[in-house]
Amino acid sequence: MEDARQQLEDGRRTLADMTEPDTYLLDRNTNVAYVCYESDADIVEGISRVFPLFFFLVAALVCITTMSKMVDEERTQIGVMKALGYGSGAITAKYLAYSGSASLLGCVLGVSAGSVIFPSAIWQGYSIMYNFASRIQLTFQWPLCAIIVCSYTGCMLAVTWFCCRRELAEVPAELIRPKSPKAGKRLLLERLPLWKHLSFLRKVSIRNVFRYRKRLVMMLLGVGGCAALVVTGFGIRDSIAGMADYQFREVTLYDMSVTFAENQEPEDQEAFLKGCAGTVQAAPPGPGPSPSISWHPRRS
Repeated sequence: MEDARQQLEDGRRTLADMTEPDTYLLDRNTNVAYVCYESDADIVEGISRVFPLFFFLVAALVCITTMSKMVDEERTQIGVMKALGYGSGAITAKYLAYSGSASLLGCVLGVSAGSVIFPSAIWQGYSIMYNFASRIQLTFQWPLCAIIVCSYTGCMLAVTWFCCRRELAEVPAELIRPKSPKAGKRLLLERLPLWKHLSFLRKVSIRNVFRYRKRLVMMLLGVGGCAALVVTGFGIRDSIAGMADYQFREVTLYDMSVTFAENQEPEDQEAFLKGCAGTVQAAPPGPGPSPSISWHPRRS
């Protein structure tokens, strides 16, 4: 009984000498994994705001150029139909039906494929960092898809109507005749000595570039937009693919992190370091007043 009473007293004294531990209660928003996932989600959300705009503009430029050229090339046919008694509404309806059906079919196919292919491809790149890829379910955003289809189809119909209205404003006799070319102007390049050394085909090409400025601008915007999308896509792919290797080969060079408590005695720290001699490497202290020290085991 005396031994038991002595052990009990020793335990009480030991308990009385112990200090109160520091307790931290962290919610989900402070967890590193959740914070990283939220950051990646914000990045993808930013991409989703820019990419559709680029695709929409490039596709709109292509369709505007196509319909403008189509109506301009069928100028004679429009004049013949108008001379035979067809009304402007009937002639315009033909081209509106063509552009509307093509735009509607392209939008439906593009929305159906894009809602599955692009999210799957982007998530495939992030699957190297998250192990719940099989639990992701892709869903259609029906209101957003409807807005895209209606906006794009309406834009194409408006462009077609404007082109037809411009041609139908003339009388049939003017429409049947070939359209007179625009009056040429002397280019600044023609005043340079270099112009005399160019071949005939090169001179014609340069004149056409300055003659059809609208087509030139559309071509430059279309090619530049497509090139920007390709470069951006490959850049995102390379950034995501090399992220894990760079993280664990260049940044995180340790397998374990040990942090000493603020109230730990220096003798205890030295004893720990002597026991792990040759296997740990000291990390530089972080910013702030905290005196904690981190030690990271070296990779073999």
